[in-house]
Amino acid sequence: MIGLAGSRVIAERATTVVYRVRRHAYDTYWACRRGRVRRVLMGRDDSYAMRYELYGPTEAFGEIRIAGDWVTAIHEEDNSPECGKYGETECEGRSTTLVMVNVALALRAEEHVYFATAETARWLLSPAGAVAWLEESESELHGCAAAVVEGRLRCPELTLWSGHVDPTSMHLVGSTLAWSAADGNHSATV
Repeated sequence: MIGLAGSRVIAERATTVVYRVRRHAYDTYWACRRGRVRRVLMGRDDSYAMRYELYGPTEAFGEIRIAGDWVTAIHEEDNSPECGKYGETECEGRSTTLVMVNVALALRAEEHVYFATAETARWLLSPAGAVAWLEESESELHGCAAAVVEGRLRCPELTLWSGHVDPTSMHLVGSTLAWSAADGNHSATV
């Protein structure tokens, strides 16, 4: 419990805390530094409130990672949950957003990314604000490095590698990502 009614700590590392506040229609996810008043709204999740609904949740929040003052998560939103009910074929579908927060600066970034499946094979975050992820198919390696631009946090996605990557070989130190592929060892700055 963080001190708010209905709140629950979801993840924490050192002084960085991510917690959930349960509301009637949805849950909100927040990140903060322990003992500080400033907090950052990360997103909403209605999967608990909508668990018995015919079409299920429209917003889900997961894959939370913490490194130093940085927190990342994946926010999924089903833009047309009822589409397809009567045979429609041109449904908008779900959108996936990388949410990145710096609790020391109280800044948040949202970058639209696309995962062909809901999960990743590997997800890394460094205390320098670099992120790298490998798609579940293990054939696309992506990353971004957070930066404050005109008072706003940004983390634009880069494709770092196409081809099979061994998920256990991935290491992120600062903003340098190293990995192994069939043709040898590789590294890139995210």
